[in-house]
Amino acid sequence: MKLYEVQATEYNGEQEYSNSHLLAAKDVNHARKLARKFFEKWYEDGDDSHADPDDPDKFEFIGGCIILKIDRIAETTLEDWKERQVQLYSIGSLPKEKTSSKRCSIPIAVAIKEQRPDYCKAAEYLADQGRKIFTGSMKGGLWNARCMDACILSKKQDDKAAYEFLLKFGDQYVQGLPESQKSTWQQIKDSADALLKPDKSCDAANKNTQ
Repeated sequence: MKLYEVQATEYNGEQEYSNSHLLAAKDVNHARKLARKFFEKWYEDGDDSHADPDDPDKFEFIGGCIILKIDRIAETTLEDWKERQVQLYSIGSLPKEKTSSKRCSIPIAVAIKEQRPDYCKAAEYLADQGRKIFTGSMKGGLWNARCMDACILSKKQDDKAAYEFLLKFGDQYVQGLPESQKSTWQQIKDSADALLKPDKSCDAANKNTQ
């Protein structure tokens, strides 16, 4: 599976809204098929919703009052996609040290000694696993937007703020879901919390170095 960025534009009256979504697919044709399936239900409650017979990447809602068009689908990486979102949503120039990707270059022995919670890994886990239960054009769209906001928040503040941000909104969004999905969300939160436990990280590291 590869990662693909789907760029689309919603034309709503005199307003235009750009959208960027990330999905995993076998190839670009598979990615386009998934994107079309996602966007054809962009407005679930809209009447007279249909794809343009002459352009399957164009969708019309409410008798053509709202039009959504898939503009571009391209293979990408998570880091490249995150950087584009930061560039898109940032106001003015941001300090390079606040926007550059964090790379761990210190020896493993020092990293173990520090025992710092890895909020970055925990936040990424929440974002990825959350997409499995927050689906559809409404819940899924909102969750993807919050993941984008969390990415920006991690750059402007820190990874802990991004992690807590996703927890907050995940707890809100899950309220309207069935009990089985609420249970799944709790399991996801527990697993993310476990990633913050230094002792478990140390044990895993020690086993890998033996």
